[in-house]
Amino acid sequence: MLDRLRRLLGRKPAPTRPAPAAPQQRAVVGEAPPYGGARDHVGGARISYRPDRDGDPDPGEVVWCWVPFADDPGRGKDRPVIVMGHVEYFPELLVVQLSSQERHRGEPGWIGVGTGRWDAKRRDSYADVKRPLAVAITAVRREGGTLPKDRFDEVAAELRHRYGYH
Repeated sequence: MLDRLRRLLGRKPAPTRPAPAAPQQRAVVGEAPPYGGARDHVGGARISYRPDRDGDPDPGEVVWCWVPFADDPGRGKDRPVIVMGHVEYFPELLVVQLSSQERHRGEPGWIGVGTGRWDAKRRDSYADVKRPLAVAITAVRREGGTLPKDRFDEVAAELRHRYGYH
């Protein structure tokens, strides 16, 4: 994705580098990793559903990255997020974090998205639409599955309503 953007801008593609190691099965709590992670997003974004199991993070896919805690941005954990689209004017992805905590069922600001390969225990997951995040493509750790289009559309509709995304 970044190489395509660089080619469009007439710049030389970046040299390839090995991807970061895949996270442990359970999320690791700690300080921000050296390769970066998600951050709270404020601004415009374009939402689209375009999953493509090509190894690159695409809208509609669930991927893993480091997400800071809302109450302590210096700490966080590796967790699954839904790629919702692209941040306007920056080569970043718009994502929302997922949680499998049952307490989010029916809680305002959380949308049930069902189960998928991103959770080894196949628990129901909930998307946090109260807190959109931006993440650099290079900070994505691994792909975890694809969200069904109808579930993606529910999350997208709420994000468009709340934040005016396109």
